[in-house]
Amino acid sequence: MLVMAMAAGSLVAGSVGALGSYVSGQDQASRSAGIGVTVAALESATAASAAPSARRQNGRIAYMGFLEKNGQVYTILPRGGGRQRLTDKDKFNNLPDWSPSGRKIVYGYFVDDALEFVIMRRDGTRKRQITHNGRGGAHPAWSPCGARIVFSEHDGNDFELYTIRRDGSDRQRLTRNGVDDLHADWSPNCKRIAYDADDGNDYEIYTIRRNGGGKQQVTDNQIDDILPSYSPSGERLAFESGRTDGEVFVQRADGTARRQITHNSTDTGQPSWSPNGKRIAYIDGADVDIYTIKLNGGGRRQITHTLMEEIFPKWGARVR
Repeated sequence: MLVMAMAAGSLVAGSVGALGSYVSGQDQASRSAGIGVTVAALESATAASAAPSARRQNGRIAYMGFLEKNGQVYTILPRGGGRQRLTDKDKFNNLPDWSPSGRKIVYGYFVDDALEFVIMRRDGTRKRQITHNGRGGAHPAWSPCGARIVFSEHDGNDFELYTIRRDGSDRQRLTRNGVDDLHADWSPNCKRIAYDADDGNDYEIYTIRRNGGGKQQVTDNQIDDILPSYSPSGERLAFESGRTDGEVFVQRADGTARRQITHNSTDTGQPSWSPNGKRIAYIDGADVDIYTIKLNGGGRRQITHTLMEEIFPKWGARVR
């Protein structure tokens, strides 16, 4: 999942051709999916009346799967079964994330060789494009407070972090540092954003305030640490770590108490914490399927069982 991490500079405004090179070669693609899809493709809480509750009930898992070489958005029940494809198989769709209510999904799709963002209902209806800028944004993450979406966008030199309102307005730039800032995730109280960035030697995880200030580095291991996912309490981060073969780790949000969760012989990563905080979804296996696991590393459960690659799981809340 880490091989193409160093190819960030090869992106040209999220070209379809770059994504095509990602799709070819299952072994390399599965290792590079963590950063590769983004770089090869690639807050205001005052609008909400209150911060979201720390723990919710588990709903469906959204993910990106490949159908006839095109990326598609699917959802599946948290124990497997009930798979639904939500997007058009004739277009490249990718990188979904849930609204805090679990009723809507934001995802990316290609328009004129640029990745734009679309919001749809959880059943795939009422699709609405919210960006129209042609800049090649990627990896949208919906804030738990519901007001804003953070994403990475190429500024002509590298990827930086931005936020927009959920209707696509009020675009705000958060980072400006000359390196790729990728795979952002919100803290549950919407006050901080975790992401990974190239420090010149490898990718490490950082957090910033929702206005872009207060940058803190929370990993420093001489290996790639990527794809952070906040726990529902906000006290911990799950992330992928490794030089070539990834594994899932968990640590406190301040960078202490690092602990390895998975111990597999195949590439593993792209964690997404369950809304109730008891399990983590991730990808693993020769065919790149989605699994879930308990925080103690036990109870490993395979969720998808297909021959296509299924990547970037995002665990949504149950709709009440």
